Amino acid sequence: IFKPDESEANGWKQVAYIKPPINILGVDGYDNAFGSNVLLQDNLLLISAPKDDSATTELNNDVSRPNSGAVYIYEYSSDDESWSFKSVLKANDPGTNDAFGSAITIHGGAIAVGAPGESSSLKTSVGGNIEINALNLDDNSNNSGAVYLFNLFSDWFINKLHKTCCISK
Repeated sequence: IFKPDESEANGWKQVAYIKPPINILGVDGYDNAFGSNVLLQDNLLLISAPKDDSATTELNNDVSRPNSGAVYIYEYSSDDESWSFKSVLKANDPGTNDAFGSAITIHGGAIAVGAPGESSSLKTSVGGNIEINALNLDDNSNNSGAVYLFNLFSDWFINKLHKTCCISK
């Protein structure tokens, strides 16, 4: 991470170097594509790793879902001018080759995360009071894709919506 600094010859000073909080030898080696997408807004830094192999948000040696993807969240502290790891976002239904984190954006109080390889045949938007984790998602529509929305203002990013495109590639 760089910030403007007039005392530097090029006008920029490196203030942080961020690596994934865990870097295990996964199914495809260390290639989790950490940093494929980076989004900085206010004191939050989102870094995608669409080749992450884990099925959970736990930082462990799980490699059961190759290339399912993840988004790592870091928070800036102005007290000591540091970035600290806070959380991992994963799809509620991580699947092999979903590539969750291939696109990320923040708008208002929501984070949207793209997963172009997600393969559920669900054809409608789901959200609101529907229990996302209770959905019976299948893998019957190869690479149909999905966008997952997370609410920034909930109890640390509860998955609020799962929308799958209705047309397979």
